[in-house]
Amino acid sequence: MATPLVALSVQLCHHHSKQYSFKSQSQSRVNRDFRTKTLLGVYNGFQNVYNQSYFHKPWAPIRVLEPNSRFLQMGPQETCSSRGISKKSMSSEGSTSTSSSSISQQVIGILHLLVSLGIILAMDKLLKKAFVAAAIKFPSALFGMFCIFSVLVILDITIPAAATSLMNFFEPALLFIQRWLPLFYVPSLVVLPLSVKDIPAASGVKICFITAGGWLASLCVAGFTAIAVRKMVKTEMTDAEPMAKPSPFSPLEMWAWSGVFLVSFVVALLYRTALGTAARTCLPFLLASTVLGYMVGSGLPSGVKKVFHPIICCALSADLAALAFGYLSQSGLDPVLGYYLTKVSSNPGAGDVLMGFLGPVILSFAFSMFKQRKLVKRHAAEIFTSVIVSTLFSLYSTALVGRLVGLEPTLTVSIIPRCITVALALSIVSFFEGANSSLTAAVVVVTGLIGANFVQAVLDKLSFRDPIARGIATASSAHGLGTAALSAKEPEALPFCAIAYALTGGQPAEKHKLNVKGKLYILHLERVENPVDTKEATLAQKENLHHLTLNWRKYGESESQEHAEQVLESLEPHPNPKQLKIEGYKSIHFQHWICEPIIVDNLVSIELSDRDNCVRSPTTRDVAFLKGSNIV
Repeated sequence: MATPLVALSVQLCHHHSKQYSFKSQSQSRVNRDFRTKTLLGVYNGFQNVYNQSYFHKPWAPIRVLEPNSRFLQMGPQETCSSRGISKKSMSSEGSTSTSSSSISQQVIGILHLLVSLGIILAMDKLLKKAFVAAAIKFPSALFGMFCIFSVLVILDITIPAAATSLMNFFEPALLFIQRWLPLFYVPSLVVLPLSVKDIPAASGVKICFITAGGWLASLCVAGFTAIAVRKMVKTEMTDAEPMAKPSPFSPLEMWAWSGVFLVSFVVALLYRTALGTAARTCLPFLLASTVLGYMVGSGLPSGVKKVFHPIICCALSADLAALAFGYLSQSGLDPVLGYYLTKVSSNPGAGDVLMGFLGPVILSFAFSMFKQRKLVKRHAAEIFTSVIVSTLFSLYSTALVGRLVGLEPTLTVSIIPRCITVALALSIVSFFEGANSSLTAAVVVVTGLIGANFVQAVLDKLSFRDPIARGIATASSAHGLGTAALSAKEPEALPFCAIAYALTGGQPAEKHKLNVKGKLYILHLERVENPVDTKEATLAQKENLHHLTLNWRKYGESESQEHAEQVLESLEPHPNPKQLKIEGYKSIHFQHWICEPIIVDNLVSIELSDRDNCVRSPTTRDVAFLKGSNIV
């Protein structure tokens, strides 16, 4: 007669994918007793070794493996040697075998992670290249996300086992992305001093007002919309699929990253171009300082983290490291921050490495949505209606308020996607002429920080009790950071956060055309990777543009002269501008359109700075009739 304990042992062994090795199963009673004793070892969290002295025949040692290795961060791996079951010599032999098996399993786990993560990274890169080659303006990662989700759904209908296998294969990569997700938002905060350098104080105050007020407004709109739709459809909630959580950081990881930081910091001080360029040489210690800041911030007490979020600690750690290096090397802070985020694929910095995961983050949303596909189907009306309404409200209200308070058009454009996750926000804002992508990323992260710190208190004040409304409102207004903060204390809201988080951003992807009027500032042109991308600005079609400023920064690694010339060539404006200003141009040739009479004749003021090496540009005699010519 099978006991409940034996039945439970079989269930647990199947659930945790435990592996057993035996050569004979002739006696059912022996097998039943074996499973019962094995269960006792598993239930108490130990890894036990049984050998030939326990059975009549010399069987091989039986291994009870943990479901995931330490490297995958699914929890600590505890071991215990065999106790009082075999002779000392056989126990020692069994322990050695178990140790070797554990090491091999960890190696396999590492390879599994590298392969699965590498496939996602390669997929993101190939999609980007394909979309650029085809001149498609839709975000490539968002397209990839819906493609992966569609494939999983089709497989689940036709071959369910294949869909399950695919999910299991990518599980290590998804856990890795989940564990380090906040780090991918940090670079924009680290270089915030550079992003706000040219922003007037009055404009900065307006941006802060729009960011904070906009977050609260978006939260209310999404929450009340979800509640209204739920009252109409009256769909009852069902339990969501459990979501795996990564484990805390270990002391070994802290020491390892500390060692990387110290060694690479000293090497960068002594040999400025040890790795070829200053940016690549500074990459290891800047990356290590960012990671260490996140680890320290994550370990702070919950009360401290309410006012000092781990991301703030992370950004401050990287800025302090940059400040220390700039002081000791006598280069200053700005150049080091320029090395942190170069936006040049051939010369990446630490921030470029981290932001390189933003595309894979979006692709990973497909797996999150698939896990909760039943929930998506059951509550589709609430989810899609709330996400669409809140996203459209956020975009248009930001543009409207920016205009009402007199914020510069280029700055207004930069903060329009404030409630959308960084990866999608940067894709969307790239379609707008003159947008400051660094400011965009910074505003998005600050919005998330506001949500992470205050979302629960505000939801309680607004009497949002429904988990669906709380989850959708949080993700729609504060994206990933708000989602992480809410789900830590309210796991029942996590599925709706994940779904809304993944869907938010898809709606505004095509709302990218803007007819700029008046003044236009295009900054950080030294960071343009592909000069062809600048043609999307279509300046030649902006008839109402009267003041144009094109700016190349002096800090960081300069691009080639040919590259700068191609960028300037692609930015030929409409003949109507009255004022033209070109700063920091790093080539010996100015492009032909600057010398064309149709451009010069309409100009009232022109300023060309840093032209000592230029051999072809308008001369003072050519533009002597201008009211405000300034060629320096």
